Amino acid sequence: MHGYDFDKMGSATCATSNCHGTALTGGTGPSCNSCHNNWQTTCTFCHGTTGAGAPPEGVLGQTAPTDKHVGAHANHVNATTMHAAWDCNYCHTKPSTAVTPGHIDGTGSVVQAEVKYLTTLNPAGTYNTTTAVCSNLYCHGNGQTSAGTATWTSTTNMTCNSCHLTPAPAQAAVAMSGEHDKHIQSAKLLCVECHQMVVNDQTAIIAPALHVNGAKNVSIKTGGTYTPSTKICSNMICHGPEPW
Repeated sequence: MHGYDFDKMGSATCATSNCHGTALTGGTGPSCNSCHNNWQTTCTFCHGTTGAGAPPEGVLGQTAPTDKHVGAHANHVNATTMHAAWDCNYCHTKPSTAVTPGHIDGTGSVVQAEVKYLTTLNPAGTYNTTTAVCSNLYCHGNGQTSAGTATWTSTTNMTCNSCHLTPAPAQAAVAMSGEHDKHIQSAKLLCVECHQMVVNDQTAIIAPALHVNGAKNVSIKTGGTYTPSTKICSNMICHGPEPW
């Protein structure tokens, strides 16, 4: 498999003067470019079979989502009912070409990609290469702190309750921020009352790009306003100005 050998370049399996050259432009053997056009900027040359270049197939042909090389890549780089498509840079340093320094660095027989989370979304995120558990995450957290965890190789489908507890059962609201408990449990309001641009009356997400995006998108159904800097709701028909 070309991808596997290429990922082990640090172990000198491809990039030597006795093979394809230290820059893969030719040594005693031919340049890689002589057989593979634009391979350096074609992610699927080594990674996966999708246009996003993220494995449903690892560099050794792995296809099982329970394999760390495959995992939940497809659920992250493809748009889902819960979020927009995420770029590789959400979890990795994205190279401009295959030979960008740091992209292939010879991690040995493990052939393991380094995980480096996008700091604007998961500044405290960590990944355990042994357990395949991501920790200190915003994107799998409750929307309040970066305390979410997720197992990269899990095949369990995500639901609203996987991250932040929902209005059903109503008592789940006590674990949510601000006055959610008062509004959901006591007043029996639905998420759509304050997040009408994100969810509908059935609490289904209608705008995935506004969900798990690092922002609290508040749009009050009855026409009130919410000021993020002061966390105050105003112009409400249900009450006067109140801090969230």
